[in-house]
Amino acid sequence: MSRMLKQILRQAAISLLLCVPVHAFDVTFRVSGGEEGFADSIRSASLVQQLSASGTENGQEILAAAQADYGRLVALLYNEGRFAPEVSIRLDGREASGMSAVTPIARVREVIISVTTGPAFRFGRAEISPLAPETVETPGFRTGEP
Repeated sequence: MSRMLKQILRQAAISLLLCVPVHAFDVTFRVSGGEEGFADSIRSASLVQQLSASGTENGQEILAAAQADYGRLVALLYNEGRFAPEVSIRLDGREASGMSAVTPIARVREVIISVTTGPAFRFGRAEISPLAPETVETPGFRTGEP
């Protein structure tokens, strides 16, 4: 094999390696409560997870995503009929909500997202009145339903 061909193949191999997504930091999800599939929904909604998959290493971006994830994850749980959920997002052991967004962070190595889904909301007494003529009842809007 000629020297030129070896050099071209080496450059091609390096280029391919650079295209492979790298997880710049580890993300661990701990989800307690809820039905099957809640963990997948939470993982899918997380901006931190998306940054990890993209290979981002910028500590400020990771912190901003973590701080945004509090609202995103609580909103997801409310949408699923859960109330009083608890969300903890720790970056290298520190709670993200207590970290300053203006203090530079050199690097994040580990993110742990812990979620307790909270109990399912159920209607106690569900009644709507007065109803206009020809009103169709909303399916699932009944006493005891989620």
